[in-house]
Amino acid sequence: RITKLSMMLIITALLLSLFTASPLDTQARPTEYYYNTVTRESTWQMPSFHGYSVAYVDADTGRRFWQHEKTGETTWQSPGDWEEIYGEETPETPYYVHRKTRETTWTKPEYLAWTRVEHDWKEEEDGNEEEKKEDNESVPEEGASKKKGSWFSSKS
Repeated sequence: RITKLSMMLIITALLLSLFTASPLDTQARPTEYYYNTVTRESTWQMPSFHGYSVAYVDADTGRRFWQHEKTGETTWQSPGDWEEIYGEETPETPYYVHRKTRETTWTKPEYLAWTRVEHDWKEEEDGNEEEKKEDNESVPEEGASKKKGSWFSSKS
């Protein structure tokens, strides 16, 4: 038998859970998004080019590699017509060579500019809690961001 008090406690608990629960479960949220350093576009959907995913970065060597979405095959060679080259004279800055025409450029092709960015939802939520505690008059420093960006590392 349910008493009025029990029913009120149940309803109160349900209402509290509705208003305090996060709209998305933190574990169900994606932890990685994709950012294009040329176009400055970002997306949660992984872009692909000729069936290859956005490049991974090998944790041991720092070199980029690509994985075919259907076959799982990995390659150090970039998909498409452009190849990224690090020369002896420019070990920090790559240049790009068109495989067919042999044209060279310092400008990164758009499809090679996609990077994986790790997003820390916990950090963002903690930041939101801190913002609530501070006065509304405070202004974040220029360039400050709640999103944590880093290259995604993976070994094949």
